This record gives sequence, C-alpha cells and structure tokens, in this order.
Amino acid sequence: MGTTATAGRRSRSRAFGSLAGNRALLRVLVAYLMFTRTEYAVWIAMLVFAYRRGGTVTTGLVAVAQLVPAAVVAPVVASAAIHPDYLDGDAVQGAGEVNFADRGLQLSRGFRALKVWVTVQTIGLAAFRACIQRNLELAEYAEALIRSHPELTVMASATLGIVCFRREWPGCDEAETERRGTALADELERGGTALVSTTRLAGRHAIRLCILNPTSSAGHVRRVIEYFAGAPAPASAREMVPPGGPARAGARADIMADSGQDVLRAVPLLSGVPASARRAIQARGVSLDVPAGQEVIRRWDADRFFYIVLAGRYDVFIDARFVRTHGPGDHFGELAARDWGGGYGYARLATIRCAEPGRLLRLTSQDLEWLVDTQPTVKAGLAAALAERLQNR
Repeated sequence: MGTTATAGRRSRSRAFGSLAGNRALLRVLVAYLMFTRTEYAVWIAMLVFAYRRGGTVTTGLVAVAQLVPAAVVAPVVASAAIHPDYLDGDAVQGAGEVNFADRGLQLSRGFRALKVWVTVQTIGLAAFRACIQRNLELAEYAEALIRSHPELTVMASATLGIVCFRREWPGCDEAETERRGTALADELERGGTALVSTTRLAGRHAIRLCILNPTSSAGHVRRVIEYFAGAPAPASAREMVPPGGPARAGARADIMADSGQDVLRAVPLLSGVPASARRAIQARGVSLDVPAGQEVIRRWDADRFFYIVLAGRYDVFIDARFVRTHGPGDHFGELAARDWGGGYGYARLATIRCAEPGRLLRLTSQDLEWLVDTQPTVKAGLAAALAERLQNR
C-alpha cells in the first residue's frame, strides 16, 4: 500500500513538473481558471495527461476531439447525455438537429482559453492580424462603394469592420424607408447571398454591414452594396395578393376599416385622446394588411414596433401554449416598443399569429414614446394593460 502511494505521488510530481516546465501551457491553464472555477480539475488532469503523452499536438487534439462528426458520436449520446427537467422543456428536437449540451463534459461554460491557444499555436498570430486587417480594409471598401451610389447614404463610417448605411427612397417617410430597408435585408438573407442586420442610429433606420468572416472578399462586399443600390422597391402588404388569389383579397377587404375615416375612435386605449391626436397617430403609422397564418411577432425577436388592431383576430402563444386573442380595438407589442431608459428595450415575450385576415396599424417605438409623452391617459392605459398581461401569461 505504501509503495503504491509513493509511486502515485512520484507520478503526480512528474506530471506537474512537466506542467511547470511549459510556460505556454501554464498560461493557458491560468486563463482557464479565470473563466471557470468549478470543473477545472478535470480539464487540468486531461491536459497534463495529453501533454505527457504527446506534447502540444496531443493537447490540441483534446480540443479537436469535440468536433468529431455527430454520426460518429451518435451511438454514445443516449448513454452519455444528461437531461434535467430544465433542459427538456417543451422544445422538440428536429431530425438531424444537434444538442450541443450532449457533446461535451461541461454544460454552462466552455474552455475558451484552450481554443484560442490551440489556434494561435497552429496558425500563428500573424494570420489573426492579417484576417483582422483584411476585414477592416473591406469595411473601408464598402464605405467607398456606398458613397459612389447616389441612392445610398452612409449612416456611420467604417469602424472596426462595421459600416452602416441606408437606401433612400424619394417621397418616403421614415416608417416606409424602414419597411423597405428591412424587407430588402430579409430578401438578401433568404437568397443566401449575405446576412446583414438592421438597426437605428439617432432614431433613423440603417443597414448594418459587419464583416467578420476571413473568407469574405471584395466581390462579396460589392454584391451586397450593389444589391441595396439597385433593388426595386419591395411590395407593400397592400399590394401583395394573399393566399387564395383575388377572391380572398375581396373577402378580406369586406372586414377592413376605411382608412379615410377616424378608425381609431373605437380603440379603448385612445378613448381619452383628442381627435387631432388620433389623426396624427394614424398619419404616423403604417397600415398593414395581414393574411391568416402570418406571424406578426415572434418570441425573442428584438424589433420595437407597436401594433393597434383595426380588423381581424390575432392569437398569442408562448411557445406552443395559447394565451389570449386580440381583436379590433386591442393593441400589443407595448413592452418591447417602450424605451425603458438609455435606449434599452425588452425582447418579444410571445408569438402573435394572425388567425383571420385583418389590418394592423404599426407604430415605431419613437411614435409610441411621442404618444405616451403627450397623452397621460395612454401612458396609464398601457401600464394597466401591461400589468394585467404579465400577471396572466
């Protein structure tokens, strides 16, 4: 027993001696300890063992092993996976979908330092510098292209690989400009050409081009800019023919309110608002014709629009659970649309789907803030409705 214990101590001494003699590996381990303190013992033991057996190459393979194709590890997932109740929830995993919680020893925290160290050891710091510099130059190239197109406006100059711009549409107000810009960005993504995001700068809509992929080229950037400069105006919801053809459109028109009248007079939220203010709200808003089945809001999305129901019926779901239905005169989206200080807003907490064809009046978050600031009764009504909805989710 004593001999075995002594041999074990000597083995551990040699292992930690090898660790102490390699400063690069020590720096990795120290960095790791800054990320996590609960499971470091397992990872240290694995790295020391790997280094003693095969040096830095074997150590690197420890990280690469997590990238083994799912088909290889699938047979052992069933026995190795851990499924506490809070991970199962109501979500359904689709065919071929990988749950990465079943692919590693850790769940909440990954060994970030090891990934950085292995990459630096493999390709070197010069490769990182070259990729970053290349992306910075591509952002500057994108800005130059934007300035060469009179249809586009630079909203924020190239900084750290990011440049913001927008397409200008003569005769369009801010709401319509945002609608068209967002539609063009969505179409670009659906076409598989590129992925850009939309944002607001000083309350104005902008396209945010962020160049990160080291394989991106000047050709990729040029195609994105030329797309936004030359794309035709997206069709409005009013111009689109709904599923079912013209007959369906005529049936839907029968339930729509006449946009030339004071259609907001029957909205309970606006019952204490003067007629002049209601007309201003209607002028600021964008009327949307919504077909049945369309998702107006999706849970966890980050858009900031506020909606008033003019016609139709809209069902509210949290995941697959039905919560309530909104009809004519109701409103929704107030939690995400409000500015809660410093530009902070909440993500969408529910999905809202059109159950029967109808029409919505969509307001921007700035329009809603104007309404709340100028109409105390609206502010009080929103607060009461929000409290009731949060209590009965």
